Amino acid sequence: MTGNELFSQALGMVGERVSDSDLACFAAGWISLLLAEAFDVENSVLKSEGRAPFEHVPVLKALGDEIPYSDRVVRYALPDGLSAFLYEISDDPNMAADYRARYIAALRECARLAPADVADCY
Repeated sequence: MTGNELFSQALGMVGERVSDSDLACFAAGWISLLLAEAFDVENSVLKSEGRAPFEHVPVLKALGDEIPYSDRVVRYALPDGLSAFLYEISDDPNMAADYRARYIAALRECARLAPADVADCY
């Protein structure tokens, strides 16, 4: 999914049309912030799948860029996080808090445990 697709999805969740929104100039920055917040969750997904985790938080430079995270995180959690920013900017703190809570809950659901050896110290 690209940044544009994620932004369009989040606008739809808050009841705005892409053509009516003048907030696209903020979207790449907001998405990059969400990528930083979801970094540990994404790395847990990668480790559980046996793939190498990210060493650094990716930054979305343009809305046309592909978001490099797993589909589950991008399609399930990030739209709620971006919607929280959109509600916040529209001065609706209650809906912003609701979508922020949804985002955090979705990140928790996306997180995976990676198998590891445990040493018995007794």
